[in-house]
Amino acid sequence: LALVNLEYAIGRLNGLHIVPFFDAGRVATASPESGAWLKGAGFGLGLGRDFRIDFGYKLDDIPGSMQVLLRLGRTF
Repeated sequence: LALVNLEYAIGRLNGLHIVPFFDAGRVATASPESGAWLKGAGFGLGLGRDFRIDFGYKLDDIPGSMQVLLRLGRTF
């Protein structure tokens, strides 16, 4: 199992910020050839420290793969 998550918060105007992100992950067996890397990218819109809505896409299926995630609470 391997996971990678990169994100960077831009701006803090009245608590509003934009967070572009890139995610990648892989699950494999003992064989090095098994398990392809799955990659996604997107952006989040945050308000304060406890509310964020993310819009993410699979990199091989933009725009058909959009997923939306609502976060209520900090991730760290």
